Amino acid sequence: MLTTTILATLVASSLHVEAPLGPGPNFVRAAEDSLAVHEQLTVHLKTTPGSWMKETKDGALGKPAGKATFLYRPLTAAEKAAGWAEETLGYYGSMLFTHADAPVDSISWKKWRAYVDAKKEPAQLRWSTIADVPKEKDAAVTWVLPDAKNRDWARPLVFAHGVPARILDKFKKEPAKEPRTAVSDVARVENGLALHGFDYVVARLDLPFFKKKTLKVDGVEPTVATLGDGSYKLARPVVLAYDAKLAAGADAPIVRFKRWLTTRPAQVVYESRLLVRPKGAATTH
Repeated sequence: MLTTTILATLVASSLHVEAPLGPGPNFVRAAEDSLAVHEQLTVHLKTTPGSWMKETKDGALGKPAGKATFLYRPLTAAEKAAGWAEETLGYYGSMLFTHADAPVDSISWKKWRAYVDAKKEPAQLRWSTIADVPKEKDAAVTWVLPDAKNRDWARPLVFAHGVPARILDKFKKEPAKEPRTAVSDVARVENGLALHGFDYVVARLDLPFFKKKTLKVDGVEPTVATLGDGSYKLARPVVLAYDAKLAAGADAPIVRFKRWLTTRPAQVVYESRLLVRPKGAATTH
């Protein structure tokens, strides 16, 4: 009987999270040690390839059925009605890079969204497809992707950044010639276009051998401030979506996890991952 009670307690104190690849799972991995120490709660990350593919294709989550998962968008009204609840952990930015001599400094958010949402890739991607550029300076643009040894590295781009899935499908079918890090390779490709996460890039912006520039979005540069106030559009919320029933009771795993998010150890995770906390989020010590 005692053994059964102990096992029940252990199960009740653990939160199992199904998640796509991207900044959300990385955040939880970084949080695990502190969470276990400060809240006696272990978060078990369970990556299930089927779950993120289904969410992307169907555009909506099914019934929650005791599950928790990460999304890079808010829940829809229908999902909330089905029993899902959400906690926005923060905002994660992505950054588009091009060669320093490219004829554009900023993309158009309206054009970018039209490009991302299109069903087919244009026969030739041009600057005028995604940016307002004088006709005489328009040119063909080349996507710079990770090399063939790092195909899995490209998957999070679809979820966390909004790169069209059709780009990755094409990438999987064709041999890639780029070096391992696409962001550095953009310096060698005239009118090349690369995209990477905010956290990866910030520490590398000043490296002298990166002859590249960050593209603004509607004239707004990507910074912690512009990610936080919503003015930089190429950013997405990191949302923990969970079955609302998992938050029943003060000691429920989700409740304890949310409580942990207000602590100083959690703030250290935010700072290390360059996740921008939701406006007005409190931090305790």
